[in-house]
Amino acid sequence: FHIPMIGTIPSFSYVYHEKFVLTLQEAFVTLDLFTRLQSPLLEFIIALLQSVEGIVSLGRINKFLQLEEKVQSNKIVRSKFFLPGISIESGHYSWGTKGGFEISNVNMEVKPGEIHAVVGSTGSGKTSLTLAILDQMDKISGQATVRGKVAYVPQSAWIFSASVRENILFGRPFEAKRYAAVLRASCMEKDLESFSEGDLTILSEGGSNLSGGQKQRISIARGAYADADVYVFDDPLSALDAQVSNELFRKMMLEYLNRKAVVLVINQLQFLKQCSVVSVLEG
Repeated sequence: FHIPMIGTIPSFSYVYHEKFVLTLQEAFVTLDLFTRLQSPLLEFIIALLQSVEGIVSLGRINKFLQLEEKVQSNKIVRSKFFLPGISIESGHYSWGTKGGFEISNVNMEVKPGEIHAVVGSTGSGKTSLTLAILDQMDKISGQATVRGKVAYVPQSAWIFSASVRENILFGRPFEAKRYAAVLRASCMEKDLESFSEGDLTILSEGGSNLSGGQKQRISIARGAYADADVYVFDDPLSALDAQVSNELFRKMMLEYLNRKAVVLVINQLQFLKQCSVVSVLEG
């Protein structure tokens, strides 16, 4: 018997020999044997490929973990004492590559209870400034201080496969009063009423069963629930329509976070008159 595989369907051919007589019993037993072997052999190949990928991945992780720690002596100072929420003087930041993107002459002070808006054209460095505050850029010169715990809400919402509640809590203990206040401030109450199981509804990886606005508001609620001292928002209103944006800005920025130091990257200029300070990035 010769059994070449065509996709997942075996095709059989018989080689004639004068001393061998093919009977129905031998044909069906052989056919049954190779049919039973087909699935284990296929699973063995898959397991072999995954083992090879695992070995390669472990090698890369091991190499990464054994790298020397890069110590930077002029990083942002983390302070627990009562200082302005964020203070940057003559900040000059770079992505570390020769000729790469830089932002310079950054001077800003964000006190508790203030909303510091950051505006600028596309590519002017608004997101880079938020990452500089988070100590993700290389600081070339200047002084920078951040007081207390920092919460960050990125421009692109990140949702993992779990319930709505777990996405908001993000591993923190559940506190009913704070949780209800966050849902109200992030305008999530009506959405939860439309979900089949409320805030226990399971979300798919990446939030494919949510709209862009729902994903963004869950991300905002996650940051708000963190109860941080400093909040950094990277254009959180871009995925929301005008009515929801107005309601969320009032409930979240002006009311729920009214005692926090807030840095808000924003492209909706109608909100600037309600902010404490406006910084413009250009050049």
